[in-house]
Amino acid sequence: VKRDKFNDYPKFGVWPDAYYMTANLFTSSSFAGAGVWAFERLQMLQGLPARLVHFDLAGVNLSFGGMLPADLDGPPPPAGAPGYFAEVDDAAWIGPQDALRLWEFHVDWATPANSTFGQSGQPDLILPTAPWSPLPCVGVTRHCIPQPSVSGDARLDAIGDRLMYRLVYRNFGDHATLLANHTVDAGNGRAGIRWYELRRTEGAWEIYQQGTYAGDWAGSSAHRWMASMAMDNRGNLAIGYTASSPTVYPSVRYIGRRVEDPLNTLPRLETSFVEGGGSQTSDSSRWGDYSMMSVDPADDCTFWYTSEYYPTTASYDWHTRIGAFQFAGCTSPPRGALHGVITDINTAQPLSGALVSLSGYVTFSNADGHYQFAILPTGSYTVQVTTYGYTSGAASVVISAD
Repeated sequence: VKRDKFNDYPKFGVWPDAYYMTANLFTSSSFAGAGVWAFERLQMLQGLPARLVHFDLAGVNLSFGGMLPADLDGPPPPAGAPGYFAEVDDAAWIGPQDALRLWEFHVDWATPANSTFGQSGQPDLILPTAPWSPLPCVGVTRHCIPQPSVSGDARLDAIGDRLMYRLVYRNFGDHATLLANHTVDAGNGRAGIRWYELRRTEGAWEIYQQGTYAGDWAGSSAHRWMASMAMDNRGNLAIGYTASSPTVYPSVRYIGRRVEDPLNTLPRLETSFVEGGGSQTSDSSRWGDYSMMSVDPADDCTFWYTSEYYPTTASYDWHTRIGAFQFAGCTSPPRGALHGVITDINTAQPLSGALVSLSGYVTFSNADGHYQFAILPTGSYTVQVTTYGYTSGAASVVISAD
């Protein structure tokens, strides 16, 4: 906890060695920089006292902010991989050019003081992006996105000064990806979605593809913003978002691309989860702050998306829509299962509450000492078992298909 600053807009990422968090820091009067945290995940999963490692970046660059920690989908990253963090900056905010900034958080739970974030707080890598501009309202007013039959003060907040949740990490074995998006001016003050796929093979991260989406719907040039994106195990990509205009109530939609589609394009048909039936008339302007696209770990193909809408015009009457879809041809990768019983080596009595972990996957033994991982990617694993009062144990296993 940062006692002399208020932590606002926290965002979390799940990683094998920690729960990572970012926040924008404030004093009683003004913005006070970016903060990043690592929380001791394995201790927290056992309900035990847990430590944290925190870096306050105000002294590095007070313009840093709106960061996201990487959040894991699919197989775990390579052993020992750091937590990845990113932010996007217009050249007018941090020059000299529009860019994505990447940091590595190396947390050391053996000696927390040895943990590092970036290069003494500076980014490990700066990736220039294709040029983009923020909406004219960003930094001036929250009343940005138009809706039908409302005044200017009831326009919706574009939150166009930061990346939108999530920063998605996926490990494909021969390469890894990071997915990110934010809201930009797609032309004439119309909100569009700038999206990125970063890739890393053996060297540094690179921008593999990027684009700005602001397509039409039924002849209407709607604004599109508040996006979230994810990728299935085949490499198909989907983006969910809100669409609104003076003639279109805020609505929940999605679009995507198959892995074989031309790079930098989203050629799949824009689809609606729900078309809004009303506008938000409150002058607070806030609209969800972020949305959520994820991939179901049960099959690694089904996309789940959730966002908000209004069925009728009202001041405060948010409704939530949750929807799911798949790309044709996506199949679940080879999976297997692991189960067993944890016992006391001397008494042969079962041990409940033992922590069983392998490559970032974790579970606990039940009252009968039994544990189970129902869905595991095929491959070799080292299984580690820890429980209070006992020496830790380990075993090597091979998970085969089915």
